[in-house]
Amino acid sequence: MVSNRRYGVLWDTYSHMRFADDEGGARLWAESAPGGVDYYFMGADTMDGVIRSYRSLTGTAPMLPKQAFGLFMSKERYPTQDRLLEVAETFRRERFPLDYIVQDWQYWGGNDGSWSGMTWDKTRFPDPVGTIQHIHDLHLKLMVSIWPSVGNDTALAADLDRHELRFPRCTGYRSRRASMTRSVRSAARSISTMQRRACSTRASMPCGWTGPR
Repeated sequence: MVSNRRYGVLWDTYSHMRFADDEGGARLWAESAPGGVDYYFMGADTMDGVIRSYRSLTGTAPMLPKQAFGLFMSKERYPTQDRLLEVAETFRRERFPLDYIVQDWQYWGGNDGSWSGMTWDKTRFPDPVGTIQHIHDLHLKLMVSIWPSVGNDTALAADLDRHELRFPRCTGYRSRRASMTRSVRSAARSISTMQRRACSTRASMPCGWTGPR
């Protein structure tokens, strides 16, 4: 919460909260917090000083690359590389100022065991390198969605399981043969990051990856 009187309050609790600011004034409601509440008061001579104090608590947000401030085109998914390229080419042909096109789920194939393994289905996406190069030639960027549930038949799952970095029960979202990654553990994030980098290197492309969801 920030006031025009040049102060702010960061209220830190694990309970459910609601904040309202209307003609009746500013109000904060919170459920019982058995773990206690931490709060931080930030006062300064200017509003910039208040925000600076807030950033010292939460960490600074990195500046995104310029193209990330442009227009993103996304839908439930593009089922094939031909459809993905058709949409990208249509935006360029119609002179619409598009910067990113997003490939969401199931590009990895229809087998539950291949879920979110950071691989491309060879039938529907037979040439990912050529596809991504074509998108780059259109002066577009591609973003590929990944999921925190990883299929049991993937190389990524094998790497994670060697370090017990997937939940043991089948808890994969929308898949019966996938389990959720323990993404709160730094080792799991490191393995997933290495897999993304390896996939990008094999495809000879810089490629944005979104996730975990």
